Amino acid sequence: MKLKGRIVFEELIQDDYFIQNISDMQTSGEFLSDLIHNYPEQKQEILLAVEFIRFNKIQQKNISPEHCDRLLVSTLVKLDNSKISAPIKRRVLPLKVVYRIAAAAIILLSIGYWGYTEYNKDIFEDFKQAVNNNVAEEGNSKLITSDGSEYVLDDEQSEVVYEDNGEKILINTERGDKVIENTSKKIKLNQLVVPYGKRQKLLLSDGSSVVLNSGSKLIYPAEFKGNERRVFLEGEGFFKVVKRNDKMPFLVETDNIDIKVLGTEFNVSAYTNDKEVSAVLVNGKVEVAQKNKLLNNPEFVLTPGQGCFYSVNEESSLVKEVDTENYVAWMKGYLKFEDQTLKNIVRKLKRYYNREIVIEDEQFANIVISGKFALSEDFDSVLYNLGKLLKTNITTDENDVVIINKK
Repeated sequence: MKLKGRIVFEELIQDDYFIQNISDMQTSGEFLSDLIHNYPEQKQEILLAVEFIRFNKIQQKNISPEHCDRLLVSTLVKLDNSKISAPIKRRVLPLKVVYRIAAAAIILLSIGYWGYTEYNKDIFEDFKQAVNNNVAEEGNSKLITSDGSEYVLDDEQSEVVYEDNGEKILINTERGDKVIENTSKKIKLNQLVVPYGKRQKLLLSDGSSVVLNSGSKLIYPAEFKGNERRVFLEGEGFFKVVKRNDKMPFLVETDNIDIKVLGTEFNVSAYTNDKEVSAVLVNGKVEVAQKNKLLNNPEFVLTPGQGCFYSVNEESSLVKEVDTENYVAWMKGYLKFEDQTLKNIVRKLKRYYNREIVIEDEQFANIVISGKFALSEDFDSVLYNLGKLLKTNITTDENDVVIINKK
């Protein structure tokens, strides 16, 4: 890392190497000491960048303009109180100029990818809190309304429908409709929690539909307000988004990527324990943005037949042409895979059937296979077909755990 020119603050808050070392509390002290020793005349700007990054350690945090001012003033006061007395070999940048640079950067951070809105400021933290409070468990899917009420969906073919701007919720089943009056005065953030072995369909208040795969959670407002339609997904979902207008995009947020659409069909897979997060476009156009860095996260525009694949370990994305059928086949009742590792296939089967499956040989787990399973079949039939494909025996132990061994 090299510091060039008179103004280093903007360089530092966008430098991956600097951010990584400052964020690591075990090495940050020595790293910072060496940096100031090498660049004593730029100590003030270095310390300002350090304070800025540490204050904003939560990635892509939404903060109000008032909070921006308080944050910057606090940072500058701390620096002023430290009575920096570094030797000056050149003209030091005036504090007011540093303030303007920092203010612009902080405001840019608070705006995020597609703009700051009052609505999102109010509910963003609620989204995160809601996800953390509910986990996908065994049993049936459940709908949780903003007042904490829970409704069990005991029919997998049931459909959750929002009407009258979110004031009325219908749970449609083969046995008839159940009506829920959603009259809470609080912000109506609802959750749909789908356990392993289940799938669930949801019709949002704007007419857009979502089918959630097993082990998934969706956090969403009963009524979309403001200038965007934002939901939070953990797991996998297939979205059919109704186009409103260019001023009210639909945003699907996950822990690692965000997807912005106007009207389209696409699949998002963002399970917590997966090392890859994907967005695959079937129709329309979407924008995908990473959210792992402090600033300058790359954005990608997808056209039909393309997928964006984000590597959690490498913190980078790859856009490539795909066979979309491989990614949306679960919607039609079968699992199709092409040149995928056995462990990836097994992970999907575990979610779909809610069964424990163990591959005993690590090298065998990484073999690449292609095939197709009808998910409507019972689990034993799927195991039999998988065994034929792998040319190996699949057994079940006394604890009902499925064992796959290459022998």
